[in-house]
Amino acid sequence: MDGGSLESCQADLTRVPTAREVVRRAIEEFVRPHQQRYLIEVLPALALIAIWAVLSSHVATGWPRIAVALLPLGAIGWMFAAMLRRLLGKDELEQRIELIAIAIASACVGLASLGWALLESVGAVAHGSLFYVLPGLIAVYGAVKLWALWRYR
Repeated sequence: MDGGSLESCQADLTRVPTAREVVRRAIEEFVRPHQQRYLIEVLPALALIAIWAVLSSHVATGWPRIAVALLPLGAIGWMFAAMLRRLLGKDELEQRIELIAIAIASACVGLASLGWALLESVGAVAHGSLFYVLPGLIAVYGAVKLWALWRYR
């Protein structure tokens, strides 16, 4: 073994990998290849949401507070665009399963929202927040997608 290769080996052992290299290596090791692109596209949006979580409690009043409050909209829009690209890359059966999940989730959450609004209009329930509509839609979508995957197995 010559001295040059030993030195280069020692240099590699002392080099600390960057955060980007660590994330990329973890994605390559633990995520299936067809999901890697989607995860790489979504990571910046998740980072933006993490920044929002930190900033939201530290911003005073005025327009900066409004800007920070609306920050997740860009991240969620980014994630929806990545989901759409992923959906369009699927085969016909996978697209059918996604369509069934989206349709049933939209109908369930839409009917629940309308029912709540009708009950609000007569004073039968307290005024609700629209904040829970999107998380509800995502939760119902996930449950229906699991059911559809089971049905088409």
